[in-house]
Amino acid sequence: MSNEFYSLMINQFLVTPHPDQSVSIVMSGIAVDTETPEGGDFELKVNGQPVHTRVRRDRRNQGARLAKQAPEITHAGFTLRADLPNVNVKKVELTYNGRGKKVFEGQALEKATNTTGLMSMIDVYLYQKKKDLLIIQGWLIGTNSSEPFEITLLDAHGNEVKDAKVRFSARFDVSRSFFTLTERVSGFHIYVNNPARFDKPFSMKVSNGQQEWIVPIVQPKLSWLNLKGINAQRISHGVEYLRIHGLKPFLSRLHFKATHKDSPFNDEYNRWFLAHRATPEQLEAQRRVKFDWNPKVSLIVAAYNTPLDLLEKMIDSVREQTYDNWQLCIADGSSTNDVEDYLKAHPDPKISWCRLEKNLGISGNMNAAADLADGELISLYDHDDFLEPDCLFEVVKAFNEHDYDFVYTDEDKFEDATGRYVGPNFKPDFSPALLRSTNYICHFLTMKKSVYDAAGGTLKSEYDGAQDFDLVLRLMDICKPEKIGHLPRILYHWRMHAGSTALDSESKLWAYTAGERALKDWATRNGMDVEVLDTDVHGQYHLKYPTPGNPLVSVIIPNKDHINDLNVCLDNLIRRSTYKNFEVIVVENNSTEQKTFEGYEDIKRTYPDKVQIIEWQHPFNYSAINNFGVKHAKGEYLLFLNNDTEAINGDLLQELLGQAVLPGVGAVGAKLYYEDGTIQHNGVIIGHSGVAGHAMIGQVEGGENYRLRTMTNVSAATAACLMVPRHVFEEIGGFNEDLAVAYNDIDLCLRIRKAGHQIIQNPFAIMFHYESQTRGYEDDEKKKARFENEVRRMYHLWPDELRSEDPYYNPNLDLTSITYQLRKDDEVNPYINPDFLGEDYYTCGTLRPERPEPKNEDETKASSEKK
Repeated sequence: MSNEFYSLMINQFLVTPHPDQSVSIVMSGIAVDTETPEGGDFELKVNGQPVHTRVRRDRRNQGARLAKQAPEITHAGFTLRADLPNVNVKKVELTYNGRGKKVFEGQALEKATNTTGLMSMIDVYLYQKKKDLLIIQGWLIGTNSSEPFEITLLDAHGNEVKDAKVRFSARFDVSRSFFTLTERVSGFHIYVNNPARFDKPFSMKVSNGQQEWIVPIVQPKLSWLNLKGINAQRISHGVEYLRIHGLKPFLSRLHFKATHKDSPFNDEYNRWFLAHRATPEQLEAQRRVKFDWNPKVSLIVAAYNTPLDLLEKMIDSVREQTYDNWQLCIADGSSTNDVEDYLKAHPDPKISWCRLEKNLGISGNMNAAADLADGELISLYDHDDFLEPDCLFEVVKAFNEHDYDFVYTDEDKFEDATGRYVGPNFKPDFSPALLRSTNYICHFLTMKKSVYDAAGGTLKSEYDGAQDFDLVLRLMDICKPEKIGHLPRILYHWRMHAGSTALDSESKLWAYTAGERALKDWATRNGMDVEVLDTDVHGQYHLKYPTPGNPLVSVIIPNKDHINDLNVCLDNLIRRSTYKNFEVIVVENNSTEQKTFEGYEDIKRTYPDKVQIIEWQHPFNYSAINNFGVKHAKGEYLLFLNNDTEAINGDLLQELLGQAVLPGVGAVGAKLYYEDGTIQHNGVIIGHSGVAGHAMIGQVEGGENYRLRTMTNVSAATAACLMVPRHVFEEIGGFNEDLAVAYNDIDLCLRIRKAGHQIIQNPFAIMFHYESQTRGYEDDEKKKARFENEVRRMYHLWPDELRSEDPYYNPNLDLTSITYQLRKDDEVNPYINPDFLGEDYYTCGTLRPERPEPKNEDETKASSEKK
């Protein structure tokens, strides 16, 4: 019986004429031939003539029939695209490996042709009964324009639903499905409060500034969910994720949610926290410590109708502090007398308070409390939260050990209903990029009174709800990064009770709007014309920066064979990019396949003014190849890019460049995805998995970690997609050519940081990365030995850095397996130890560990005999 299996199935076929008389043809489906398991050749003919196509192979098994008949086939899916000038399409033929011809003409061709200039689909039509909120989600493709969309929701009579909120978001799943290169692709979310007010069905008026369409809103099957006791929105999001990514990533997402977000994780964290908080013996020892500087810490609190049990716990947690030079300042703006009566009944000379004639708002009330303060340090404290008993001790200790301007701590939440400590926020050391994306500092914040005064000495009522965010942004303006301290200890607890922001983020939506205003004003006073975009997560902001002067970007791509991957990389980058001032330098390195060189000629003909191909005729050395490419580059900014990447959005270059032009920035990394939509790279953590590991690798998009949706500083980023200002690259001497394969990008980033520049991770610059397609994996003894040698080389280069905590990754988090999970107390770095490094473990760098005591003579002899 023959083992041969052949299949060519077309699941999607679309012909789109454009106003300039060009035509786009997109086909997707399954193509497999077991005689060419690595993928065969497609031939597309239009009107009987062969045409140039771009093909992307999906690296997954598709279809029950295929899985049953040829289970060994995992590279079956494909998407093919052809863009043709000035042609009247009458007949389309597709063959795979010269057989299995599919022909479309006549009615079949008419059915596949879209002349409207718009495609759309509704994914979710969801009513949340509890919030009386209708959510409509879907996507749009503007086939005749790359201009942004505007949506107006209409009721059954064609009247505008004026209070409907519309948000747009990336839909790279749709971009990928259609292999879209020049069209505008956008996801949308429409929110309608109290939808029963309006006659249905709804429709959308869609405009792109040139055309206008009326699109009916058709409810997808099984998507009107009104379930009691179940979070319908999460179900709808799960259904949407399943539709987009398939079953395997969906199950992975469910596992991730179950084990890393909900009760199991919080139970684990609760046990971890109770085991790691200060012991009674440690607290007693702290009470006996005398610091050289014993400043009074004034905690300022705005009270407003505070429940008395919470007020009492808030006050008692200050009275229980092991550091006793404190002052609690309370301004009471309540509409009842409960807080005042309690304070009168429980007098304390260390508590200063006042009753306000009226509620002045959160900022006004906090300012009134600050007017009572006479301490050298000022701390912001919420009226319904509480502190760990060693909080002020650790803060004052930090001010004594370093001349900080302000200090912040880690925090978590306390569930009133269960008595559990949950939802820890293990923060990085000071990260200005992250602070410009969200108020990650929050609690517990303590600053010198002189610094508070220099920053304005007041909280501003125009930012009520985000008044502390505005304050920290002002502090960032006047404080040097080295003067900002972070204590990686959970010392502050938010209370989760009915009505609190900690329990329901939608209870104070106005606060997030205030945060947006604070960011816009920060940018204005710093001379930046930024656009603040929505991230669909409250309190997390996407700042899109301008690119003044539109400088030339040089994109450098090493390549050996894999011409199809290179074509996809180039086509997506060149045809889709909204930023046009760039050049591409392909560095050819010892390709052996004839079709590669034929492909180079096609590239030169297709992009004669955009792409140059140069040759590096030496053994593979990633560092040397890129340094060689830079010598041929003319750009002010360099983008190092792998040939096995695929841009998802057209604004990749603009996103990267917008960060790279900022003062003090030395490199910008992108967020990369595997084929199945899980994360391949979102920054690099120094010390993880030995030398360095990718943050969030293998995790799913849509998790709770705010770093998925926020700019942040990192210690390093992968050079699979890394933009570096040319002057910074030249300042540090380029890539280290002694690191031929592994860690050359990590070394580059560490030298950039050592020179005083920041590395930024931008989650809005997104690409697919088919990792290690060209070079392969470290899967044999020779490659493993080379890898280990480069680990030792990195230890010689960066011994102190590899022994130190990554400043942008909290020391309470895992260093050996899944990132951003709790670190186990017995974790051991598999490489930074004497068994692997030998004598170098004790002799390299300045942070050298103590040698163990020498063994006695009998032990030494026994050890030698054993060897």
